[in-house]
Amino acid sequence: MYESSSNIRHEQVARLAYELWERSGRPAGSAERDWLMAEQIVELLDPAKPPFGALSLEANEN
Repeated sequence: MYESSSNIRHEQVARLAYELWERSGRPAGSAERDWLMAEQIVELLDPAKPPFGALSLEANEN
């Protein structure tokens, strides 16, 4: 069965948010913080995106 990239990304964020929550001792009330952190990490590690700073380097080559 085919999963859309948004479903895959959602699953990655959910798993990472849960892992962050567990590693921080399972504190109550941290769900939003953990989710937002997981979103940022997944975004940074996305292999489909150019490396950090690559766009600014290309712009300076002209």
